[in-house]
Amino acid sequence: MTNLARISGSLHRLTVRVCSASQLPFCRNNALYSHSFSESATTVRCFTRDSRYRSSNRHYASSAHNTVRIGCASGFWGDTATSDSLTELRMPDSEGKKPLPKTVHSMNAYLGTLPIKRCLDLGADIVVTGHCVDSAVVLGPLMHSVRLGGHLIECDVDGGAVKVDGAKGSPPSADYKVCATYMDGLRATAVCPVGGPRAAEKARRTAESIIKRTQRIFKQLGLEDYAEVNIQVLGAEDTYGPHAVDTSPREAVVWMTVHHKQKKALELFSREVAPAGTGMGEQKPQSPVLKPFFFLHPKADLEVHIHVNGELVETHREAALEPSLAEGHYPSLRSEENSPTPTDLPSGPHTFRLDELAYTRSGDKGDSSNIGVIARHPLYFPYLKKCLTAEVVEQYFQHLIRKDQTDLPSVIRYELPGIHGLNFILPNSLGGGGVASLRSDPQGKAYGQMLLDYKLRGLPDLKSLVD
Repeated sequence: MTNLARISGSLHRLTVRVCSASQLPFCRNNALYSHSFSESATTVRCFTRDSRYRSSNRHYASSAHNTVRIGCASGFWGDTATSDSLTELRMPDSEGKKPLPKTVHSMNAYLGTLPIKRCLDLGADIVVTGHCVDSAVVLGPLMHSVRLGGHLIECDVDGGAVKVDGAKGSPPSADYKVCATYMDGLRATAVCPVGGPRAAEKARRTAESIIKRTQRIFKQLGLEDYAEVNIQVLGAEDTYGPHAVDTSPREAVVWMTVHHKQKKALELFSREVAPAGTGMGEQKPQSPVLKPFFFLHPKADLEVHIHVNGELVETHREAALEPSLAEGHYPSLRSEENSPTPTDLPSGPHTFRLDELAYTRSGDKGDSSNIGVIARHPLYFPYLKKCLTAEVVEQYFQHLIRKDQTDLPSVIRYELPGIHGLNFILPNSLGGGGVASLRSDPQGKAYGQMLLDYKLRGLPDLKSLVD
């Protein structure tokens, strides 16, 4: 908690200088909101205007009445002994179970809206939380300030207030999603520019020769081989795979990242990179490989304790759902399995790049990438549904997707008809994702842009429909 107190004090001093004359919405007093996933309960602490937090003989206290009070939150694994009892854990994307990795580095449960709302109800200015679901950041303050949920439920049409109908959804899950990370060796990266004729070819040969030489050295010294090697030539469209167009630039950058269990092996790699005609390059320092591990844990087994001025005032625990409700939680968005593909759309001789018909944006969650596609005009949406199937997207990105041994599909498509959009989930497509990935784009931020080059064929003149 010492570091949290220092962060809280730094934020407070910065806020005094910048925001001393203003109040944020939903704010009254000062809060510290935290959670730890362990047998000991999760904790939320709230401090009033006159409270002070003591750490390392330093005091952080309010000195002005019109400042925004900021608390800070832990997001760490609280009781390390608890990890020994988590042996068979349920996976979020399948019915299977797996044991907790032995080298756990961190563990965080994604909490929901109610703890944030309660912290604000008790007089918090700002709630700084660890891991929580994205929607809770908006719904927590909304439920506290506007009382939207309760207002809509309590008012009836006869009262002349509100009528809401047509809303569809599913009950909340009975489980928290938990994100753990675990140590899995070390990584080293070298980035080297190459110029001139056949730059991409020279870059690739240079990288391959360094890897082969170090592998020979490892064998002579009795070291294991690399756990994984990634070589990319940036500028030669390596990420595009079979869809690359310009593969012969006169300027290129070779990206080499290697993964090994032993530090000595990576030191040898770094030593061999320097004299290999790559003096203009950059070697990044060695860093640990932290891999994500997601699992589900029952909400009823985790408590949230709320403290005011250091005293426990409230304990929150999610009630266990009835079996019938819990079973109905699984994804209910309309996917290709549940939504019929249009079959009566007119065809034609025209071909359009996806860029002409839609916007895209991509992101990541662990080793899964998601690509959102939104039609530029509602009239384009039926054609996107027909032509841009999960199979099409899987085929387009097959060179980046790692097939696993499960029965899960490689790409899943969900429909968002209200915004004329599609959302594609690409499991096992980021080489491990985040700091576990050796790729130059470990979060798949470019995937959406890459998909814009896909060509939809056999369409009528769609532009004439909206002109």
